Amino acid sequence: MFDFLIATLPQLLVTGVMIGSIYALVALCYYVVHAGTGVINFAQGDFVVIGLAFTWLFHVDLGLPVVLSIPLTILSTLACVAVFERLAIRPVSDRDPMIPLLVTLAGGILIRSTVQLIWGVRPRLVPHYSGDDPILLLDAAILPQTLWIVGGTIVILGAVYVFFKHTLFGLSMLGAASDREGARVIGVNAGMIGLYSFGLSAMISGAAAGVIAPVTNADPQLGLEFAIKGFAGAIIGGIEKPYAVVIGGLMIGLLEALIGGLFSSEYRNLFVFGALMLTLIVRPQGLFGERT
Repeated sequence: MFDFLIATLPQLLVTGVMIGSIYALVALCYYVVHAGTGVINFAQGDFVVIGLAFTWLFHVDLGLPVVLSIPLTILSTLACVAVFERLAIRPVSDRDPMIPLLVTLAGGILIRSTVQLIWGVRPRLVPHYSGDDPILLLDAAILPQTLWIVGGTIVILGAVYVFFKHTLFGLSMLGAASDREGARVIGVNAGMIGLYSFGLSAMISGAAAGVIAPVTNADPQLGLEFAIKGFAGAIIGGIEKPYAVVIGGLMIGLLEALIGGLFSSEYRNLFVFGALMLTLIVRPQGLFGERT
């Protein structure tokens, strides 16, 4: 058992980082919406599914190059999510926090069903952008697309951190989320903050879909799994900090890869949700969150 672990550990770690980066991007979207509105957006996984569908449409069906398909995917995802926010979230934004949460839950199901109605239920293949010949490093085979995913996660995390911590607009969004009445007094349009937060989440979702599509393919069934695993990563890491949710997502991916590789993939959810439950009981603010 020990020899098997040593032999397979490098490959399991590479796989875990790749899967974890996907969950980290979804978890980062949870942070963005929560930071700007205080809402937990359970439709988040399906925002990524919208991006996957558009990635297939632009890159595979229409044959556009990656440098065009990814920006178009981001813009198209942004447009769809903006409509969702204006029609579904904005009317209930001032009600009990449970109402927007339930709206996002129902909205995710609606989005998933709509995507399946338009594009069908079967996954649509998206080719790897840089070929599928693996790079061998320390007994691990690294697909070039893994570098796209990990690199994209790092760039997006950096951009989100700078936006919320070092720009006036980002700081205004954080202030409006914590004190909407105070934001109105100083002239911040709190009603638009929700649109901006969901819009930023949509742009991250579109960019994420653009880099992960060759690995996951355009599968409309993935929305629920993305939503749950991304949420688990955000809670375990600590939803109040962008780097914390990314670390949480990476931890979920590594846990899944190690459990699936050493035991069976059937046990992945058992350990993931066991870790989530334990975190909620022992440290509900997350591993990197601050006690209140």
